[in-house]
Amino acid sequence: MRHGSQSMKTKAKHLVFLAAALTTVAAAQEHPVVADGIWARGKVVVVFASFEACPGHPYRRVQPLVSHDGGKSWNPSGPRFEGSDFEYILDTGKALWIAGEGYAEGPTHDPFLLLFGPDNADWPEFEIYNGGADLKAIALEAKTGKFRAWVEHIDISSDDSPPPIFLHQSLDGGQTWEQTRQVPRVPKSAPGFRFFEEIPRQSGSWRIIGDAVTGTVIEHLQADSKWHRIPDLPPQPCTAEELD
Repeated sequence: MRHGSQSMKTKAKHLVFLAAALTTVAAAQEHPVVADGIWARGKVVVVFASFEACPGHPYRRVQPLVSHDGGKSWNPSGPRFEGSDFEYILDTGKALWIAGEGYAEGPTHDPFLLLFGPDNADWPEFEIYNGGADLKAIALEAKTGKFRAWVEHIDISSDDSPPPIFLHQSLDGGQTWEQTRQVPRVPKSAPGFRFFEEIPRQSGSWRIIGDAVTGTVIEHLQADSKWHRIPDLPPQPCTAEELD
């Protein structure tokens, strides 16, 4: 009887896990567009959105969506990635920089830097490092326009624990990068440098409510001092290339 009881408990536990998995899948299908982060300046609003994976593809898609009319309409802008994430952001007042890295097929890898163009769908993209890596921090020197990035180099064949951290720098405004030296730690600040921050879920009078499981909505704080929900973000169909 004890063996049968244990077997029943195991089956019940498996059913619970299965129900939870099905609930998560159903929630993802009900909410194919998820707002992961938001940035606003004046009338321009950028939402960093993710979309369900295309059939036959294991990784979700990410795509910035831009609104110029207070959230009434949204248009895709910038790169569309599969198996990558946007992680950090820096608004200098003159330019908006976004940094991220890939996560598909193994450890995180290939950290990159993007320059946002409000009226240009093709955002310049610059590779910081090619290989397994975790982008720990990135900063801009205000006076010179030089960038520094602290990158943890990941080698799955190495026994190094934790992996070494190397300082990378760009002397030409982020266009090209070079590895300089290994460093013992990642600073949180440095004189004369502006550090990128994690992409926020609230920017000015705009905010994101919810998560990937329950679904997200975007709200705008309007003149009546109340938060108002704006229309849902438009889904982005899979392209012919993504369906191949």
